[in-house]
Amino acid sequence: MSLLSEYRRRNVFKVASVYLIAGWLLLQILDVVSPYLQLPLSLGKIVIITLSIGFPFACILAFLFEFTPNGIKRINRKHAIHSTLAKESGRSLFEEGSVDKAIAGELAVGKLVELESAKPTRSIYIKKLAVLPFSNLVEDPDTNFLGFALADQIIGSIAYSKNVLVRPSSSIRPYQNTILNIQEIGSKLNVEFVLAGSYLKQDETVRLNVELVELSSEEIIWRESIEIKYKNVFELQDIVAKKIAFNLNVHFTKEEMKRMKPDAPKNSGVYDFYLRAVAMPFTVDGNMEAIELLNKSVELDPLYAPLYYELGVRYTQLSQIGHDTASAHKQSEICFLKALSLKDDYLDALANLGMVYTDAGKHHEAHLLLIKALKINPNDAWLHFSLSYHYRYIGFLKRSEKEMQIALQLDPKNPWFRSSIVTSMYLGKYKTILKSFDLALDSPFTLNYLGEVAFRKGDKKLALEYFKKVLDIDNEIGEYHFAASFIAYINGDTKKAILLNFDRESENPADGEILYEIARLYGLYNDKDGCCRSLKKAIDMGYVSYPSMKGDIFLKSVKKDPEIKKLLEIAKLKHEDLKSKLVANY
Repeated sequence: MSLLSEYRRRNVFKVASVYLIAGWLLLQILDVVSPYLQLPLSLGKIVIITLSIGFPFACILAFLFEFTPNGIKRINRKHAIHSTLAKESGRSLFEEGSVDKAIAGELAVGKLVELESAKPTRSIYIKKLAVLPFSNLVEDPDTNFLGFALADQIIGSIAYSKNVLVRPSSSIRPYQNTILNIQEIGSKLNVEFVLAGSYLKQDETVRLNVELVELSSEEIIWRESIEIKYKNVFELQDIVAKKIAFNLNVHFTKEEMKRMKPDAPKNSGVYDFYLRAVAMPFTVDGNMEAIELLNKSVELDPLYAPLYYELGVRYTQLSQIGHDTASAHKQSEICFLKALSLKDDYLDALANLGMVYTDAGKHHEAHLLLIKALKINPNDAWLHFSLSYHYRYIGFLKRSEKEMQIALQLDPKNPWFRSSIVTSMYLGKYKTILKSFDLALDSPFTLNYLGEVAFRKGDKKLALEYFKKVLDIDNEIGEYHFAASFIAYINGDTKKAILLNFDRESENPADGEILYEIARLYGLYNDKDGCCRSLKKAIDMGYVSYPSMKGDIFLKSVKKDPEIKKLLEIAKLKHEDLKSKLVANY
């Protein structure tokens, strides 16, 4: 970026123009009123000299300070001289789509995130950024994976910054291999800045063309073409992350810079396999292909932490469906632990292992991991979501709601936060859910919970509409059984409802919360044996949300059963024990 461009970006020219116009108007007014007020002739000279002296100071102040929602802030930079960046040929990405100037409300700007578990972060202006998948300049099935994979790696580096809220890879995955309209996507993701661009891989070289766009002004504040040898492509994330920080006037601490710096893989083949795996879709086949690639990489470099993290992610995905979920769940735990043994401050691994531990009933371990992660970055939306999930699992519903509110303030459009509907349902906020819940409305998970909420509220017709939408979704397994079972019950066929619920139980889910879903449906159907069996599995697995169970109307018909009463008492004791031991650490 040229020095001239930097002056423009820091509004120096705007301030100079306003100053000159204001000075000229002042002199014109003085010229008109002086004869009437009998002002001395020397006053005009004094004003001109004063304005001349003040002009350079006004420009200097414009260069050193910026206006933010929290007032005037000093631009914190160590570099006064800007390097000239290479110019990229071709038209701006901004010209490729229509411009919508209505940007979504800024919910997270200037937010003081409060943590009871760590020292509260100071009030800061959090700049919100989305890094979109890059487009391949030459359509090539063998290199298309780089578009999402490179964006994912850049996101992973910036995630360590407390002052930049970067949208997670899950938010930008839907835009992989699509034509991008930056303004439209930026509005949906509720960000102020978007990094987008293109790439070209030729022989052993990769050229990445990037543009950092400020959406409100439609201004490209940084554009550069970065060329690097493919064997060193892992360095791109560090290069781009630092340049983003520089051009957003964001200061990274030495600790953040250290964490952001990527570990070097043993060879380029390892990193190539890894990037290809990262770009695989979250389908059963995609997860299996990714695992195969990652296992090949592990054979080549058994000490590269990102390989184990991505393996953990893929096994976690497989643990949600199929007939071997318990094994996949255990594998995910092993992989995340291995990643952390190689890099103990691996932020995403801390968050994901915290959730895996929650599912496995290892609540003390989960709590410590999530708190450690939040101390690294208390402004990370995914970490607050993970802590909310943890609290919900052990029945701290109000704390779960609070953490989810912070997560949604920081990242209000993230579809992965859809499970916030569960906490709200247990808190009895049926009307609010049906009126305003808007996350992942095409997800079978969301549709099923909306159907259950409608049923609990007494609207069976609306409940059926939601459940039938789930049945229309292809290749759905667990959520299909939930919806089909509910439909059968509403239509008066309780026997069929019980059989469908049993089919879901037979999948042996490795998630205690899912087992409790199964238990409460058995309770609704007045199947005491089924409820007792699945409730015991849920509690044994660590699901001890006693407040959710205590107030659940679905268990009303079976609560007096001696075995179920005994199980509820066990859940209560475990919940109270956690409450007494964990609260002191918040």
